[in-house]
Amino acid sequence: MQVDDLLLSERGPEHGSVLVERADVRGTLQRGTLALRLKDGRLSPEYLMEYLNSATARTLVAATTVSLMQGVMTRIAVERLREIPVPLVSISTFEDLDSVETELRAKADELSTLRRSLFEARDARAFREQLGELTRLGSMLSTSIESSGQLQFQISNAYPYPIAYGYRLLNSYAGPWERYLEQLRVAENMLAFLASLSLSILQKEDLAAAGIDIGKLWEGGVAFGSWKRVIEKCAGVFESYRNHPLASALAGLDIASGKRGFGADVNALISARNNLGHGREAFAEVAIRRASNEAQERLHRCMEALAFLIAFPIYQVQDMDLNDDGIRLDLKCLLYRGDHPGLEQRIVVSPRAEKKNRLFIDLGGATGLRQQRPK
Repeated sequence: MQVDDLLLSERGPEHGSVLVERADVRGTLQRGTLALRLKDGRLSPEYLMEYLNSATARTLVAATTVSLMQGVMTRIAVERLREIPVPLVSISTFEDLDSVETELRAKADELSTLRRSLFEARDARAFREQLGELTRLGSMLSTSIESSGQLQFQISNAYPYPIAYGYRLLNSYAGPWERYLEQLRVAENMLAFLASLSLSILQKEDLAAAGIDIGKLWEGGVAFGSWKRVIEKCAGVFESYRNHPLASALAGLDIASGKRGFGADVNALISARNNLGHGREAFAEVAIRRASNEAQERLHRCMEALAFLIAFPIYQVQDMDLNDDGIRLDLKCLLYRGDHPGLEQRIVVSPRAEKKNRLFIDLGGATGLRQQRPK
């Protein structure tokens, strides 16, 4: 056996036992043990091991066993084992989740170590210092965990930068009139972003089916409502896409619905913008404040509906280098995430070269890093 082989008992899953273990050294395979060796670069040994130890996979593996010696023993039929379906998640997505879990465990271990060592302080001063550090770390972890479930925290730290930054700026407007104008601009930018995102993942051959003429779209500028129609037309085509989580999520917004949910809020914001732009309404200060509060509530609900975007990060290529495997490339990228213009830098492993300043979306699909660029 080799390092990173997955070891599986020939007898199959037994109650309460770990089904699959990972080899960490080279050696000779013991009798009664099967070695699973990955040949598909879309999976990592860690991911496959975690999946095969799940209740779902254990049931599937158990179904591959055949009886021997009149039912006294069972053995896995290797040919059936090869037919077990494995859900595909991009390696980068799985590694990110594993990294988060590792960091959380490290912080929890640090907190536990500080707590255990508290009463081993050599004097009163050291005791107070350790107690202060323990309190600080505990408070920080508690606040972070509580904040992670709040929409504003999620927007500030994980939403795509093109919509997160504008939403954050709303907090800087004290006057209701200026705030209202900015809210409507943020709403239009949100639709422009969603329309651009939709066009970037729409297959070129589906432009005609969607009824979108890119040339005409740009003539004379794109109006607020035109962005909505682009999203609607793309969503109609996306319903036919299979195994495309982002397309499904965009279609699931149901923006064409004008009476409920995301679509109703978008329609109301478009109407407010049109009324303001055409001077159809004259606002007293009380009315402006009321309109601003309503717009904020609608924007809040729209941003809640866009939480799925967290799973599809956007990168901009800055540079590239050859990966250690000598085949793939390490793309040095800016991660367009969060509401701060100081964008985080990331290394993204790619099977092909990309032009500098190119934008792409990590779709986390079955082929690993699937890249789509705004057309």
